[in-house]
Amino acid sequence: MNMLLLLTSCTALLVTTGFAVVVLRGMRRLRQLSDQPPAESLPSLSVVVPARNEADELEPALRRLLEVEYPEIEIIAVNDRSTDATAEVLERLTMASPRLRVFHVTQLPPGWLGKTHALHIGAQQARGAFLLFTDADVRFHPLALRRAVAYAARHQLEHLVVMPEITARGPLLRAVMLQFLAAFLFMFRPWRVHYDPKRYVGVGAFNLVSRSAYRAIDGHKDLAMTPLDDLLLAKRLKQAGARSDALLGSGMVALDWYASTAAMVRGMEKNAFAAVDYRLGKLVASTGAVVMLGVWPWLGLVVGSGSVRGLCALTLLSGYVTLYDSIRRTDWPRWILLLTPLATLVGLYLSWRAALLALSRGAIEWRGTRYSLSELRARHF
Repeated sequence: MNMLLLLTSCTALLVTTGFAVVVLRGMRRLRQLSDQPPAESLPSLSVVVPARNEADELEPALRRLLEVEYPEIEIIAVNDRSTDATAEVLERLTMASPRLRVFHVTQLPPGWLGKTHALHIGAQQARGAFLLFTDADVRFHPLALRRAVAYAARHQLEHLVVMPEITARGPLLRAVMLQFLAAFLFMFRPWRVHYDPKRYVGVGAFNLVSRSAYRAIDGHKDLAMTPLDDLLLAKRLKQAGARSDALLGSGMVALDWYASTAAMVRGMEKNAFAAVDYRLGKLVASTGAVVMLGVWPWLGLVVGSGSVRGLCALTLLSGYVTLYDSIRRTDWPRWILLLTPLATLVGLYLSWRAALLALSRGAIEWRGTRYSLSELRARHF
């Protein structure tokens, strides 16, 4: 038993240290959007914003978007079957700005998720040489779009992702976000996207795509039944040979994350199981990895012998170095890192909750619509 605990502790230390090295080195290779110069001459741009029952947040977000500095731009808002005042808000805004075009979806066709269909409808109506897919709760600096499109044009990119600065309220939610960000960076390694043909990354807040590349993959049609539309759009583009890159959006692009930890747990119902390809075996494997790297080191400090305790302490220190590097880029209090063990358990809970709900229902429920799990699996790639 002691040998097994020692071997587990050694493995956890090696993996966590490798994780830290990869993420810390990689973050220093990522460039900031704020450092990229804008340009005077820019290709036309269409911004596609899907919205469903977002009347409260939609108006201020769209007003900020309509104020961005860009020579030839259109904002396409797609109202996806909203039952609140979203339609009225959008119609009022169209009266105030010729930049805004609004389309209303009243019925969801078979074989589509609501958001993916809204993105598809918006893209079909777009006239710009570049398409920006974004969300209704994203905030843009007035020069963000000029800088991003100028960067894409300068480097002859067909796909550019800007990872937003995330606003999270509440200490536990922030601790969960730090872990989520570290795992995301390690898994997708966005600093490799521009030269590695096997690497891709996408975020719903800022997926900029050339119109020609988007049409070459037939748009969102292959993604019609995936809640991971942002990531899988990037995957499809990369498979088709599109030139991609990723930037950090600090001070340029900001996203309000969930209002609370409970809201995040509910919100992740739609895509947490999709992240492991709807496969219980993958979820079990990922849970084992999280337990070994994030749970065992704490237990080892309590139940382990001297050597095991030392290895577990070094593992925790290595993990905290990675999280500290992320938190120092924010104005969040450093004591949030003390919530890391609880944040790990929250992550496991939301993953298993989403999977068990999907399996028990035989479906995923998202914004008032139920989608068959068998169809989601059949059309997932």
